[in-house]
Amino acid sequence: MFEKVGPVGGDKGSPFDDGVSTDVMKVTVAADEFSITYIEVLYANEKEGRAEIVSHGTKRGEIKEFLVAYPKENIISVGGSYDHIFTYDTTLITSLYFELSTGRTSPKFGKTSGTEFLLKGESGGKLVGFFGRSGQAIDAIGAYFETKSDGPQKLESHGGGNEGA
Repeated sequence: MFEKVGPVGGDKGSPFDDGVSTDVMKVTVAADEFSITYIEVLYANEKEGRAEIVSHGTKRGEIKEFLVAYPKENIISVGGSYDHIFTYDTTLITSLYFELSTGRTSPKFGKTSGTEFLLKGESGGKLVGFFGRSGQAIDAIGAYFETKSDGPQKLESHGGGNEGA
């Protein structure tokens, strides 16, 4: 099961939806002086036995990579900020960072300005996909998180009497 959290940010750009994968192995983010301009995600897809790279926005500005020590750690939240950028007369994502299951936090990408946000699944599950809006930059971002199950549950038996025997 999966939980869709967000999106946060603006309403311009074209919608994107990466769907749900198994894990995130690497995130590459580009930022200029105004906003997050680009995000590229390397997804592990264990069901299909392959990795997949998906990107959004325009690759410009300072580009940084963040590696996840997959499968030992997972991204469990996505934080950052969004703000109205008067130069472009639109609201854009201005910063991003990622928190991991091991307690590690990525470097901050971009510059914090405007409204801060934290995307996290209610059950604390791992990040398995992104969705949002993009064009020349990342306008809005949301995330899919795996919902943690409580494991196998013992069910009470009902019926099954000796009727008709």
